[in-house]
Amino acid sequence: MMLWLLWWAACHAKADDYTYDVSDPVYTKLTDKLHRLKRQRKPLRLKVNSHSGAGKTYFIRHHDAKYLGCELLDFDDFEGANRSSALLLAYDACAVLLGSAHLDKHSSLEDVAYVFVVPSLKDIRHNVAKRNEGVSKHHERWSNETYILKKREETLEKVFRGGRQRFPVFSSFEEGVRFCAEAYGV
Repeated sequence: MMLWLLWWAACHAKADDYTYDVSDPVYTKLTDKLHRLKRQRKPLRLKVNSHSGAGKTYFIRHHDAKYLGCELLDFDDFEGANRSSALLLAYDACAVLLGSAHLDKHSSLEDVAYVFVVPSLKDIRHNVAKRNEGVSKHHERWSNETYILKKREETLEKVFRGGRQRFPVFSSFEEGVRFCAEAYGV
């Protein structure tokens, strides 16, 4: 009886974090798209979908808006009806648009590659703690761990559905952009 109870608890315990495998077919599809863009002499245009508190602004500032030869663009700096991954089509050089995980009619443009970045729980908690050191500088909900964890969970629900991975995901902006830049051949 005790063994069965332990087995049941293990099966129904919520995972503390998520895992991904870059040998999954979604990464092969991404790599094939990046190779096609390179063969067609089109620039690397990458939309990185994430969530509040993932460290997007820090990543952009830490790298002075350039990483591995790519211009880093903040989705929050754009306004209006054209605020989508279609913004990348105006760039003739390597450009990476980092922003929210909203999937819209522009979420499958042929000449734009799409990935998700969802940091580990440990990294999220570290980011929140750093934000709370200077809480007066930030909007209250962006320093609220409960709010950020909810947004993180919603983003993971877009990536993983029905027990399968639907989109490429990485645990850091560095890893996601590096994977794409290397596959493209920047």
